[in-house]
Amino acid sequence: MDITDNLPFDIPDSWEWIRLGNIGDWGAGATPNRANASYYGGDIPWIKTGELNNSYVTNSSEFITKKALEECSLRLNQPGDILIAMYGATIGKLGIAKIQLTTNQACCACTCYSGLFNIYLFIYLKAIKDKLVKQGSGGAQPNISREKIISNFIPLPPLEEQKRIVEKIEELEPYIKKYDSLEKQLTKLENEITDKLKKSILQYAIQGKLVKQDPNDEPASVLLERIKAEKEKLIKEGKIKRDKNESFIYQGDDKNYYENINGKVVDITDEIPFDIPDNWCWCRFKSIVRFNLGKTPERANSNNWTPDFPWVSISDMQDKEIIYNTKEKISNLALLNNFNNKYSPVGTLLMSFKLTVGKVSLLGLNAVHNEAIISIFPLISDNDIIKMFLFNFLGLLVQYCEKVDAIKGITLNKEKLNKMLIPFPSLNYQNKILQKLKELFNCIK
Repeated sequence: MDITDNLPFDIPDSWEWIRLGNIGDWGAGATPNRANASYYGGDIPWIKTGELNNSYVTNSSEFITKKALEECSLRLNQPGDILIAMYGATIGKLGIAKIQLTTNQACCACTCYSGLFNIYLFIYLKAIKDKLVKQGSGGAQPNISREKIISNFIPLPPLEEQKRIVEKIEELEPYIKKYDSLEKQLTKLENEITDKLKKSILQYAIQGKLVKQDPNDEPASVLLERIKAEKEKLIKEGKIKRDKNESFIYQGDDKNYYENINGKVVDITDEIPFDIPDNWCWCRFKSIVRFNLGKTPERANSNNWTPDFPWVSISDMQDKEIIYNTKEKISNLALLNNFNNKYSPVGTLLMSFKLTVGKVSLLGLNAVHNEAIISIFPLISDNDIIKMFLFNFLGLLVQYCEKVDAIKGITLNKEKLNKMLIPFPSLNYQNKILQKLKELFNCIK
């Protein structure tokens, strides 16, 4: 049978491709019956895969008796045998027996035939670990069988060349570890720098410094008047309730900021976190959006948790990403009883406001969510410009909110969310900011 297409790379003429099953005697271990006390407490080491250390195995946490070795399907592995884990999260983990030992059924061992240097096999198995993991199957507890392991190919040089290869790798190992550590540090530093750079750009943008101001641009107050008119319309239609503490913020001739709350004027200058351009406005979150809190159906009622409808928790949210799936789903009955069959549609902006505060995502599916998340609906859509403006900046702006201490950390509540300050430019300028952010972030991915 022609196996050319199955071979991963070219090798020198003096080498041969050979299946792992032909280079040694492979066998898995077993677990003696726990109910038989005479099988345990002896002097023969019995290894589990969690004790493999990708190096020499010299001891074990459990020992079995000679009786267990004689009566159970156990393999007595010899010093120098190569051990490999076949089950669960440890698939591909390796060890080299330094002493005679046995293993459980999740561990396979190989006694190399003459012509194969055991350390060469150890190094090769370490190199193809990712491939072996991918070959594993079985869902929650994946496994790779002995048959799958031994069906893999290994490039086989002459014995003396195997030893030279091992000698050179061992010589380079300290440098490999050093450079691996440096690469991880560099990756971590690059990620941190990228994250800090993005935050700096966002901070610069929200202060009106990222895009040049256009003196001909209409002031944000015009947009706020449009939003106010739309809000009044929704109130008359009975879609939202009138806010008993409706307010607007303005800057006085003395350059202080004031909030008019139903005719009562309050100086809020100390609340204002930073300066903004003259044609921008500060406003409260509640002035430009409506938002809905979520719920968690009763956990004890199994009828609530049949996989009918997506239910979002904070663990489903990746910051500044789109949610296409949820770890948990609720029943249609729970959707009716807990949410009155109302859900947040595709495209809805979500934000977490408890414990993990300020994480934002967009829905890529119709869904409901828990009580630590709000669905946010700008009062006017205008091609989703306001929604995407908030999507980019809410995570930054919540840091200026007054928080509430909770048992597990800081949190916000509905009152604090309503009072969140938003620096608000015109729609045209919001759109310009979004375009500039897209351009810059594409450069620093």
